[in-house]
Amino acid sequence: SYITAIRDFFEWNPSAELKQESIEAFVDHLRDKGYAPSSINVKVCALKKLARIKGKDVIVTNIPKIEENIPTPITKDEVKLLINSITDTRDRLIIALLYDCALRLNEVKELNVSDVNIADNTITIRRRKGGLPQVIPFCEETKKILLEYIDERKRRGLGDYTALFVGSNPRITERGIQKIVRRWGLQVLGKRITPHILRHSRAIELRKNGISIETLRDFLGHKNIVTTFRYARLVPSELKKLPKAF
Repeated sequence: SYITAIRDFFEWNPSAELKQESIEAFVDHLRDKGYAPSSINVKVCALKKLARIKGKDVIVTNIPKIEENIPTPITKDEVKLLINSITDTRDRLIIALLYDCALRLNEVKELNVSDVNIADNTITIRRRKGGLPQVIPFCEETKKILLEYIDERKRRGLGDYTALFVGSNPRITERGIQKIVRRWGLQVLGKRITPHILRHSRAIELRKNGISIETLRDFLGHKNIVTTFRYARLVPSELKKLPKAF
């Protein structure tokens, strides 16, 4: 991508120099050509990197802002239909945990049997590499699926595996989880579902039910609460509770 960006820049103007004026003119040219903001950003990054290699620090002020691509959520009823329609216990539990606990893809992959506390209806996860463990609750319906899966593991002779979810290897892969979610989403709902869409849908459902941004931030494991603010606008009724100005 960087090579293409640099080539495009010098094809646009063979005599152009890696200066602010030239790069900003190139950005305007790309805008006129209908390039997406994300594509323009990549090209600018490439040119700024080349400039740094040549000992120049170039500031570009007209880089277009990239609109955040927020995925379309699925409803709570769709999640219920999805989970109740899955015939494979392991797959059903994976999707239940992705939604119920709003887990990230790698957090599901890294779950161990020892991370599950049946008595307390909780799982322990590690949000980031080297991060402190965090205890997340799960509902009774997820618990039922979990108990069924643990019994099935024992019957299949998988009880000695450390990983909670076993694939063709001792631990299921992220790619394997993605395939599971996509396959059942298409088969049951006729939609392309991803692990992130399940997490995102759960966050929206919680926010609609009045969960505060601060609590949601802790539940989702966001390092910066700014990331959680995308959900702030989902409860406009809270604005009606503001105290009167006079």
